[in-house]
Amino acid sequence: RLAQRKNELEVEIAALNTAHNSVTGICRLPAEILSRVFLELSSMTTIHSPVPGEERWTKLLWIPSTNVCRHWREVANNCPRLWASPAFNSNPNLAAMMLNRSRHAPLSIRYVGARRHPPEAFYNAVTQTERLRSVEIMRRKREPRFWEIISGWSIAPILRSLVLRNSKYHDEDVSLDRTSPINAPSLRKLEIKRCGIAW
Repeated sequence: RLAQRKNELEVEIAALNTAHNSVTGICRLPAEILSRVFLELSSMTTIHSPVPGEERWTKLLWIPSTNVCRHWREVANNCPRLWASPAFNSNPNLAAMMLNRSRHAPLSIRYVGARRHPPEAFYNAVTQTERLRSVEIMRRKREPRFWEIISGWSIAPILRSLVLRNSKYHDEDVSLDRTSPINAPSLRKLEIKRCGIAW
């Protein structure tokens, strides 16, 4: 009985907290303003590991801020641009969740490969060429599936920046074999280093 009563009180307290939050000013910010705050915060507090380092990681220090209350969480979850830079060097489940929440927003892809294979969400992202806005990929070892995907690109209408780097200077296994160029009318930056190109 005591355990049951305790659970009932916890549910009641949670409901009271929700009701209290719904009338406080900070939890009633318009979705448009709150979305802009989240976007600015994400641009300032997304931290990547140093490229020369052995361990690859991405810290999204802005995510806890989206859980202040139910309203903030709902606004964040319904802001596709907020999730359009999936953290492929972080938790694979987080990367998949971010890609899913980004819906149809333009994607910014950044992946620094090390010993592990990229998460499945990474491959899902790089095949969506109609959504790619920027792609920066630094690989340390051969990844045939990735290069096959890149070789299959045909049209990337909003791609502005493409950076491909291979860490080995003479890696004959890494090649980008194409019979025709990528149709990327918006491309402004192209950087390909230490990749064998047959184009």
